[in-house]
Amino acid sequence: DALKSTLRPCTYFGFQNGLKSLIRVYEQAREHGDSTEKFGGFTEVDGRKCIVLIRFLPNRPGAKYPARKTVVCLDIKTLVPMRVVGYNWDNKLSCNYEYRDLNFDVALQGADFTPQANGIKRKAS
Repeated sequence: DALKSTLRPCTYFGFQNGLKSLIRVYEQAREHGDSTEKFGGFTEVDGRKCIVLIRFLPNRPGAKYPARKTVVCLDIKTLVPMRVVGYNWDNKLSCNYEYRDLNFDVALQGADFTPQANGIKRKAS
């Protein structure tokens, strides 16, 4: 039931999967001569100055693109996509992924990723 009301499953979330998905669609669209891109200026997301890139895709038979228009806001310093917004072919919002309160300056150790450190109890064997 949850997948019926979402564009993507939760396994698509995160920087790596999100970027892979964006790049895959860019490559597919360019391969077919479908992609139109433009510079959208600058904006701020969660206090970070961002460059705005806008991509337009056609609704042609067989293409199955996820959105007609995609607006990507990249942090100018890190090039991390702080916001990705998609609009369908009726120009209605179809997705809005936004990252806030990011901190890349965190000193993590291997022990921080153990089940115990994250409150996960192991089942007795």
